[in-house]
Parts: sequence; structure tokens; C-alpha cells
Amino acid sequence: MELKANTMKDMGQGGAMAIEDAISVAVLLPLGTTIQQIPERLRLYEKCRKERNELVLMYTRMNGRDEGDDSVRRMTGESSIALMRHKMPY
Repeated sequence: MELKANTMKDMGQGGAMAIEDAISVAVLLPLGTTIQQIPERLRLYEKCRKERNELVLMYTRMNGRDEGDDSVRRMTGESSIALMRHKMPY
């Protein structure tokens, strides 16, 4: 999963997502995980991270548009904070 490379710097999520991914992998692939368990655990990792990754990518793409283009929907700072509080309460 190379999703961090696809986020724009103005979202400020690349570092946070890298830490979240590292913790997720550590939890899903603890010491003693067998080779046979790895494929299923990686599928679980993708399932667990998918919603967060898609959300960040969607807003990165939305807010990465040209600010002078009124035909493009952009988020305000207030709406970004409201969304984060709703979707990511941690």
C-alpha cells in the first residue's frame, strides 16, 4: 500500500498515516506470526485501513485543486475540522 505517497503535503497526513500503518502492521503481524497467516493478515490490514486512506485521498484531491477555479468544490477549514471530529474521533 503506497497511499502515503499519494497524499498532498497540505493535508499534513502523510506522517500520521505512516505511524498508523506501522502500528497496524505491528499489531496484525506480531512475533510468532506464521508464513501461512501473513496473506490473511495483510487482507485484514487493507480492510481496516481502507476507509481512512480513501477519506484522506478524497479530501487531498478535493483541496489540491486550483483555488481560483470556482467550479471545484473545496473544503473550508471549519468543515475539515468538523469532518475530522466526526470521522476520526481519536
